[in-house]
Amino acid sequence: MISFARPANFLTVNPDSISNPELREFVRQEQLCHRERLQEHQPQRKTRVHDLPEAPRPLMRVFQAKDNGGTDDQQTPTPDIRPLTAAQFLRLALPPREKIIAPWLPEKGLVMIYSPRGIGKTFLGMTSAYAIGSGGDFLGFEISKPRKVLYIDGEMPAQVMQARLAAIVTGFTKQPPSDDHLRFLFADLAEFGLPDLSTAEGQAWFDARLDDAEVVFLDNISTLVRSGKENEAESWRPVQSWILRLRREGRAVVFLHHAGKGGAQRGTSNREDVLDTVISLRRPADYSSDQGARFEVHYEKCRGFYGEKAQPFEARYEVRDGASIWTVTEIVDAERARVVAALQDGMSIREAADALGMHRSKVERLKRRATENGEFMAAGETAEAASVSLSRPLRGETPRQ
Repeated sequence: MISFARPANFLTVNPDSISNPELREFVRQEQLCHRERLQEHQPQRKTRVHDLPEAPRPLMRVFQAKDNGGTDDQQTPTPDIRPLTAAQFLRLALPPREKIIAPWLPEKGLVMIYSPRGIGKTFLGMTSAYAIGSGGDFLGFEISKPRKVLYIDGEMPAQVMQARLAAIVTGFTKQPPSDDHLRFLFADLAEFGLPDLSTAEGQAWFDARLDDAEVVFLDNISTLVRSGKENEAESWRPVQSWILRLRREGRAVVFLHHAGKGGAQRGTSNREDVLDTVISLRRPADYSSDQGARFEVHYEKCRGFYGEKAQPFEARYEVRDGASIWTVTEIVDAERARVVAALQDGMSIREAADALGMHRSKVERLKRRATENGEFMAAGETAEAASVSLSRPLRGETPRQ
């Protein structure tokens, strides 16, 4: 006699991976019934786009086929995989791993972007999501083709996100090829917010809404992952298991996260173990609040790229005439410009170093480079020569979409 119970992960298990034909058909029918149930409860109110019912809790936590003397003991499915020899592995015809956003987001990539509060990570996250959905380059990043994106926001007011998205859309020349290429889940539009991503029930809820998304943005960890202790690796493991499963399904995941008081990403460092890329956004030393979203982009972990592609740079986000505009400046150019401005304001080398948070030797080196480039009026230089040299734009300040 064979009996089946619905598995805990019945929404995501691939029926074709089940060898038992009766069990395979059972799981397939369970998934079909669940999809039909969701379609029957489509929301009617346009302002409540996330009122779909939560995925039902599993009736029984495991499935077990009682065959050939099997028992009823609860078990979790075990992988049907055997070790490969080196020769067998090298003969596998694996598809190349292309870049979704070159250089920092590969296919099936796992990425974290973190910063202190208010730096601009959501601006960068939303623009990245729209660029992927539309296939449009920005900030010098290259997007090879449009891909389907799901952006999940657990924090911001819907009105703010709507205004930001409108500016981003206006600022791009390319548009997503279909409405399904860029979808959003906003906690602010759900009566009770979004489920806790660290629970099995919460993960099942999100699984039912992923559809064919190739890239998933999670903005941010502290609002979407609410169970457990942030500093404990054990509390992060359920989420890590979930994102690794998404990677096995062929999806890429981008986390947005906050920095702690010391400047590093907040909480357990175990989050970074399985990631391909970790990006830190930092305030420039001379930042002022009237400059809006201006920050330095630093690659703290860059698996698969190095050298010039991994160099830090300065980015600034602005909205002009309703359209978003990104400009990028090389860090060394931005630092040199700040040194030039300080010295031309009459500061000494020591005073400029203190004001800019640099070592005196660095200020002297940047001053010497600026003088060589004709960007700084050295002692004895005529005002006419200075006016010519100072009219030259610093390298790397060209706006980029």
